[in-house]
Amino acid sequence: MIMYIYLIILIFFAINFEKYKKIKYLDIVIFGFLFLLVSFRYRTGGDFRPYITAFDESITLDYEKPYDLFGYINLFSRVSGLDLFGVNLILGFIFFSILYVFFIKYFRNIYLALVIAYPIFINIYAIGSLRQGIAIIFFLASLLFLNYKVKLIAIFLSITFHFSALLYLFIYISQSLFKKGLSKYPLVVLLLVITFFLKEKFINYYTYYITQDAFNS
Repeated sequence: MIMYIYLIILIFFAINFEKYKKIKYLDIVIFGFLFLLVSFRYRTGGDFRPYITAFDESITLDYEKPYDLFGYINLFSRVSGLDLFGVNLILGFIFFSILYVFFIKYFRNIYLALVIAYPIFINIYAIGSLRQGIAIIFFLASLLFLNYKVKLIAIFLSITFHFSALLYLFIYISQSLFKKGLSKYPLVVLLLVITFFLKEKFINYYTYYITQDAFNS
């Protein structure tokens, strides 16, 4: 219910933007309140149970996995005594920082921008699947960069939050090879190499998303 009330407030300020735009720090209050709503969420969304599992298992985190930034955030939150709330707080800060810096702030009416972002970015990802949302928003941010090194860094950060984002890297490499006029065979070889080393993860994804009959949340 509180999220619907927040949406109504957003719509109100979006419609009356000219009237309230000069109120100092109003945008920070509106954005900050949304950040707190997401940070204090508990057992909301389609896959909060895996978040709890990841936090419980963070004490045994394998330090040979430098790509698992999500795991390190869980470990930090556990060690610092912030508990699962700390994970949500850090993830929420990352998500909304990227959303604001690379997207929202370029709108003259930021309340309208938030209304537009609400159905997918806020309601589905921020409230439902924050980890996946960060992976997606890092990839979307990478599309804005012209420097290929910065693009790769953004895509790599996306992968550190959700490993399925490796698909983004494959898309980028494929696009780059085609632009250079190379044949399709390097792409096939690259795909085979990736599949070989990550076949166990792909099997798990296939089982969970395709062959499994029932899902519990």
